[in-house]
Amino acid sequence: MILENPLAWVCVGVAVSLPLKAFLKSRALFRERSMDDVFPFLRPLDPEKLQKLFDPEEERLRPFRMSDYRYRREQRVRLDLAREYLHRMIHNAEIVQQWAGTEFIDCADFPGEYDEATMQLICEQAAMFRIAAHVVLAKIWLFGLLQNLEALHLAPIPKIAPLRRTGSVNLLEIYAHLKDSAALLAFKNYGQEFCDEMNSRM
Repeated sequence: MILENPLAWVCVGVAVSLPLKAFLKSRALFRERSMDDVFPFLRPLDPEKLQKLFDPEEERLRPFRMSDYRYRREQRVRLDLAREYLHRMIHNAEIVQQWAGTEFIDCADFPGEYDEATMQLICEQAAMFRIAAHVVLAKIWLFGLLQNLEALHLAPIPKIAPLRRTGSVNLLEIYAHLKDSAALLAFKNYGQEFCDEMNSRM
């Protein structure tokens, strides 16, 4: 049977524990987030480095610039870097989703005075990004596990650029749209200074 394979048991364990962990975390976290509760919690990103990390052309040329050993090692480092960036982006998406949800609830008593459509759009974009990003994180986890076979050269060298997309969802594009929507809502509700701050911190 397939579950006699230790790796299969590991996969089953991860499949069960991750949703449970996410659920428990969601129950414990503070979720009513005002504008003042957004900026201190956003985690910084370097847009240029992020684009370069997931750039197909950059990755295509990398094997020709170094030895096979160095290429394998650097791809593993870049895989860890992709994981780090995705964790930051998931965190930021969760923060602005909580903020938009709170703004939506607060404006219920003032129909027509606030941009409810943008608030809803932020929640939808953030939810879509977080789901897709967790799928990619699962792929990264599997790639990292397979790299334990690196000494035998049995594991394929992980490619980073394709991880920018899962199915029809382009993670970098949807995060950019989410950032634009959050900046727009900050501008409409609080002014240019908050819009600029949102753009710089996300």
